[in-house]
Amino acid sequence: MFPVAKLNKLLLYASWKESLKTVELLLGRHANPNAADTAGRTCLHLSAINGRLDVSTALLRRGARIDAFDRHRLATPLFCAAVADNPDGIRLLLESGADVNAGLHEYGVSALHCAVRANCVENARRLLDAGAIPNNVQLFSETPLHTAASMGYDDCVRLLIDHGACLEVLMGSMKMTALHLAAQDGNNESVRHLLGGGANIDARNARGQSALHLAALAQSPETVEELLKSGEAKERPQFSSVQNCHIH
Repeated sequence: MFPVAKLNKLLLYASWKESLKTVELLLGRHANPNAADTAGRTCLHLSAINGRLDVSTALLRRGARIDAFDRHRLATPLFCAAVADNPDGIRLLLESGADVNAGLHEYGVSALHCAVRANCVENARRLLDAGAIPNNVQLFSETPLHTAASMGYDDCVRLLIDHGACLEVLMGSMKMTALHLAAQDGNNESVRHLLGGGANIDARNARGQSALHLAALAQSPETVEELLKSGEAKERPQFSSVQNCHIH
């Protein structure tokens, strides 16, 4: 007879390796469905990130905690499902009672952030349709829209705007909007979506720079042209003047 501690380790491994038959056998021998590894990740975390609904269902039926955070408060099982290539994993957890906004108020992050960071558009869509809040509640924190705009994840940018993401939230000590981030990285399509959604082209960051300044500094002619075409810019720096712009 294996000791419980050994059974729990085997269950963690089986949950990670997507072995339903082994998972059910170990659960039948009283392995703990809430067993966790050294990082505090439970069996449900491990099955969720692999997108295996059958293993996750078996764990949930035996009492796996659905909103458990890992030891470092980085993720719940829903966070893991948000980056898996299987949107049905999100559906299963939500239908089983997972909090779609877990972590947002406490830590300023949620499953939606994870889906956007991984550019998992359909996962983000499912979370938003289930009531995920697209805007952070903590002052100057990074919103999913900031992430999508900075990374040039155009479909996520459009999706977030369509679901009411605030375009003028300021991030960090530099007080950057999503438009600032998209412009400084030359993400032209994201810039187009943000302008179409009503982003303020003349908003300034902590250094007094507009999106047009940042696009010029980045030497991105397509983005500069997109901003100029909006017809709202008050200043039109030329590329010849970029050398005179200094970052302090």
